[in-house]
Amino acid sequence: MSQSKSNISPREMFRFIESIKYKDGIFHNLPYHQTRMNKTQKQFGYGEINLIKYLEKVTSPGQQGVYKCRVLYAENIGSIEFVPYSVRKKQKVGVVTNNDIDYSYKFTNRENLEKLIAGTGFDDIIIIKNGFVTDALFSNLVFESDEGLFTPTTYLLPGTKRQSLLDIQQIDERHIRLEDISSYPKLRFINVMIDLEDDVFVETGKLIFP
Repeated sequence: MSQSKSNISPREMFRFIESIKYKDGIFHNLPYHQTRMNKTQKQFGYGEINLIKYLEKVTSPGQQGVYKCRVLYAENIGSIEFVPYSVRKKQKVGVVTNNDIDYSYKFTNRENLEKLIAGTGFDDIIIIKNGFVTDALFSNLVFESDEGLFTPTTYLLPGTKRQSLLDIQQIDERHIRLEDISSYPKLRFINVMIDLEDDVFVETGKLIFP
């Protein structure tokens, strides 16, 4: 997409980002991404963007492979790019508490989140806010037990994958406190690029607590 010349970087000019899974020539979960963009635009006083219309004009990478389609936008769409993607397993996951963290909208600026993991040596973190489990650094969470699959009601960001799994009743919502974590043998990570079947998880007994 074209941009006017400016000394301001795209990440400063376009405050929000929408990441979309593009696999084998198909964009996934577009209605959910459109809904989230609409909510963001309304909250910050911008008019709605027709995401599907914009994506129809974009030169895609082709019919093979998995890509993260990154859409930067504010009042208008600033740029669309495709980045090859592969799922990474979690090796070292820590639990971090921060009662002031907020990421209700998908801002390009993630500085406050990045500070939580900086210097820890963790692959990922589980963020606790006011005693409740929220999200990981880039993912919503799904706790697994013999009772089923449960995602915290106290999430930071309303993920599109999370909502789609709730809508088809594959997962349920539940209040999950810090002290409840050990009640669930397995903790799964989900986001726009990671499905439950990708099996990205950590055993809760291997989590690193402060």
